[in-house]
Amino acid sequence: MTELFNSYESDLEKLLSQIAIQVQSSSEGSTSSELKNINTAKNLIKQMNIEIQSITNVKQKGELKTKVNHYKQQVEKLEQELKKSNLLSGSSSFNGKTDHHAMDISSTSGDDHKQRMLNSTQILKNSSKTLEMADKVLNETEQIAQESAATVRQHSEKIKQIQDKMYDLESEVRQGRKTVDRMSRPAIVNLFMK
Repeated sequence: MTELFNSYESDLEKLLSQIAIQVQSSSEGSTSSELKNINTAKNLIKQMNIEIQSITNVKQKGELKTKVNHYKQQVEKLEQELKKSNLLSGSSSFNGKTDHHAMDISSTSGDDHKQRMLNSTQILKNSSKTLEMADKVLNETEQIAQESAATVRQHSEKIKQIQDKMYDLESEVRQGRKTVDRMSRPAIVNLFMK
C-alpha cells in the first residue's frame, strides 16, 4: 500500500466523521461548507482510485478497491442524509418558521470562501505530495538503472577476460598439438624402420 493512499485514507476518515457530525447536528439544512466537505471527500476517493491503479499486486488491489467502494457508499449515504435534512428544513420554513440559513448568507459567504481556500490548499498539498513521491520514485529508478548498467559493464568485462583466456588456452593447445606431432613423427618412423 502506498504512503499517499494511506494519507488520503486518513484525511477521508477524518472528513467523514466531521460530515457525520455536521449532518446529525444540522437542523437548518445543509450549509455550503457541508457540501464542500462532501465534494472534498469525493475528490479524495478519486485520488485513492488513481493510487490503486499504480499497485501491481492483484490481491492488494482488490482489497483496496473494496475499501474505496465502502468509503464511496458512506459518502453517498451522508450526501443523501444531507439532502433529506435540507428538504425538511426547506418545507419547515414554509410553515412559518424562519430560515436562519437564508438570513446568514452574507456571513456564510465569507466562511464559504475560507473553506474553498482551505480545500484548495489541501488539494495543492496533496498534489505536491504526489509530485514529491513521483520524483522520489523517478530518482530511485534512475539510481537502480545506473547500478544495473554498472553491473552489466562489469559482467561484460569479465566475459571479455574469460574469452581472452579461452583464446590463449586454445592457442596453447594448438601449440601443444604441434609439439606432440613433431615428437611423435620420429617415433613412428623408428617403429616402421624396425
